[in-house]
Amino acid sequence: MRLLVEVEPADGGPSSSLSGAYANIKLKGKPALFSLPVQPHYTFAQVWTMIEERYKRNYLSPSQTA
Repeated sequence: MRLLVEVEPADGGPSSSLSGAYANIKLKGKPALFSLPVQPHYTFAQVWTMIEERYKRNYLSPSQTA
């Protein structure tokens, strides 16, 4: 199964939907869109971790992820 993930730009302040180190990242411009392959038995926590890892790898600079 594949999920289509859309990370919307934050409105002014930090994004409360991103956890931990990503909490202070301000998203600008267009939403980030990507598809993510998942298995039906994955938990929500597993899928959320996969989304955060993919976003970090593809959309943030190394200085933003440190």
